[in-house]
Amino acid sequence: MVPNHRYSFFSGSILALIILVTVFSLGCALRPTVAGKWQDVKGPATVRFGADGVFHAVDNEGMAVSGTYRLKGNDEIQFEVNHDEARPEVIRARMVLEEDRMVLIFPGDDEVQTYRRLP
Repeated sequence: MVPNHRYSFFSGSILALIILVTVFSLGCALRPTVAGKWQDVKGPATVRFGADGVFHAVDNEGMAVSGTYRLKGNDEIQFEVNHDEARPEVIRARMVLEEDRMVLIFPGDDEVQTYRRLP
């Protein structure tokens, strides 16, 4: 029997595609997500990130704010904080995200906030 080179090329391409999709899926599955509730490690402040891009936060003094957030790349987050009768305030921060720990570094004053994921 004469081998069919077109068939072997096609089956090799399918196998390569399956391997590529599997590796990509595993890479995405291992990346932690920001969605969920987090608490400041130094106080009672909390922030809850929804999968829909909405956040709700309460600072250490009990003041609540909300708005939207957007992840920019692997290490930046942008908040749009809603204020009564005013345009949203845009705040950007560098973000280090691990499974149960999130560090936000705010430029300008280099303020660092560390949070732990709540169950």
